[in-house]
Amino acid sequence: MHFTSLLCSLLTVGAFQTTNGFTAAAEARASSLRTFNPEYTPSSPSQLFAETLSEAEVDLLPSIREAIEESGEEAATSAWIEAVEIVSSKTGLAEDSAEMALAKANGWRAWVKVTSKFAKKYMKTYIPEKEKLEAAMDWALSGPLNFSEDQLAKAIVGTPEVYLMEPKTKFEKARSVAPKDFQDSEKFAELAVEDPSILALTFNCVDSGCSSECGNCWVSYENRK
Repeated sequence: MHFTSLLCSLLTVGAFQTTNGFTAAAEARASSLRTFNPEYTPSSPSQLFAETLSEAEVDLLPSIREAIEESGEEAATSAWIEAVEIVSSKTGLAEDSAEMALAKANGWRAWVKVTSKFAKKYMKTYIPEKEKLEAAMDWALSGPLNFSEDQLAKAIVGTPEVYLMEPKTKFEKARSVAPKDFQDSEKFAELAVEDPSILALTFNCVDSGCSSECGNCWVSYENRK
């Protein structure tokens, strides 16, 4: 059967129904594409990212959704669904990949993985605000980085806590502590296009001494290269 016809059939029989308010199609997307069309090849990096979401991460999604529904925040589920749709539509990522990126950025992935109720009391989680989320991605697509859709998808998959949470602020903070050769806005933007993760480098121990910020430090980054 031709893949397009099969996809239409799946839609007809309800394979893309929702469960607990969330789209259930994403879980089966990658395996379905390969099962019914073995010659399928991703046509863009964002499709490739969508397929490489690990099985363990896919298995976490129902727990993440349940936690959001039980969070007590008003309209949390509908806001979460809308956020997933926004990220997916602006990047081309499949919904499960977009949802996991949001879960990482907003603390939900870490929260569901922790088993201690005591520890969970001190963990912060957030429900994305539509306007802020759209502004963050629009800035990455049209600001100094001028990312393409696929570049933004790669950046979000790699460092969702940066590109889904005020990337403009992080851009300026990372640039301000970058090595002097890269503090020029255009040069820094060029470097960020090459390696989007540098927006997470908001500390430089050369200037202020070590403060156990190695994961966000330019010196550690240079040593890893």
